[in-house]
Amino acid sequence: MNNIINYKLISFLLSWIFPTKETRRAFRTLCNTIEDEKETPKIFKRYKKIIKKIAKKKQIRVIFLISENSKWKAQSLFDLMDKSEKFEPIIALTVLKGVHKGEDITRNNIDEDYNYFRNKGMQVVLAYEDNKFLDLKNFNPDIVFYQQPWDISKLQSPKEVSKYALTYYIPYYVNNYELQPIEYEQELHRFVYKYFVLNKWWEDEYKRKSNLNNVVGLGNPILDNFRQNNNHDKDKNYVIYAPHYSFFHELNKNPVNYGTFLENGELILGFAQEHKEYNWVFKPHPQLKFALYKVWGKDKTDKYYMDWENIGLACYDSSYIELFKKSKLLITDCDSFLLEYFCTTNPIIHLISPKCSINPSEFSKNIFDSFYKVKTNEELFASLDEILIKNNDFKKESRNMALKKSNLLNSYAAQNIIDEILKDVDIKNIEV
Repeated sequence: MNNIINYKLISFLLSWIFPTKETRRAFRTLCNTIEDEKETPKIFKRYKKIIKKIAKKKQIRVIFLISENSKWKAQSLFDLMDKSEKFEPIIALTVLKGVHKGEDITRNNIDEDYNYFRNKGMQVVLAYEDNKFLDLKNFNPDIVFYQQPWDISKLQSPKEVSKYALTYYIPYYVNNYELQPIEYEQELHRFVYKYFVLNKWWEDEYKRKSNLNNVVGLGNPILDNFRQNNNHDKDKNYVIYAPHYSFFHELNKNPVNYGTFLENGELILGFAQEHKEYNWVFKPHPQLKFALYKVWGKDKTDKYYMDWENIGLACYDSSYIELFKKSKLLITDCDSFLLEYFCTTNPIIHLISPKCSINPSEFSKNIFDSFYKVKTNEELFASLDEILIKNNDFKKESRNMALKKSNLLNSYAAQNIIDEILKDVDIKNIEV
């Protein structure tokens, strides 16, 4: 019997000697990395065998593993695959482990997700039934795409799926802030065959800060929605409030603290109730209700959501892109929406938390400067008055210049990713 050191056990036994969360996290990360480094060569050796099998197939069966339709950002990729005889794309619905365990009742919505995708005419299967996670091998996938890296069941994780399918990961969010360890230190990041990020700048940043070699900067499919026809029908002139879940509170521990909800969530609702001449849209982060249940309790939280539903639209799924296109303003503290909405060329009131300790990335600094930055409630109301009441969007020109300079709309992510897959499996001269 080999005397192999169990680094995870050592981590458990010795972590108490480290005085801070940061040192404990760093040591756990080191131990996990050492453990994973023993697994990684085995997993990528399996991928080579899988690629040889896929290369012989006439049609590639692709599973998109989805646990929250509100985070579905790969529609353009699915559609492009669906038009091709080379691919058979399928949505496979599962749930987060926290939902499975009953810890989060706010996101137990697999039936709603099923109806959402079926109503769009997409092929859908259930990968979670009778309170059990199903083995994805049952669906005979050649490729599995992941939506998010956390709270995945072991049975459906890349470590297991790599035994029979190639795995890829497209984040549901678009990077803006400085890269954080949570974005590259998890098991999924190391074990997927490829991890697609926004562009070459971000690819280099990931490789600089991590030991990952599987990161490729080909674009995020969510931005494909804005590549053409920026002159959208804005008859509705929606004003969208999209609060993040990560407000600072002892009962809401999180790694980023972007959220400003406790400072201005009720104030923004009050402003909306006083200004019903605008078409309001409430688009909260899917985790906000869960966070508020812990801090406010169910009754107050449910009433807050109902108050929004009584004065405007409440969007809890991924159908918000058309609302973005038909809007005149976004009010948000949510990281990902900043870049997505920026591509509409419309103004953004960026709510900035004093508790947020991370800074915008070098890539996004010019973009952030084109937002209306708000750090106090006085600045919030001043910006609402200037943009909505006085209709004075004085940052429009700088925003348009920043968008042009960013090259965000010059890349067709869905096509780039398909080309990469065909290259990976050595299939050449295929028209999609």
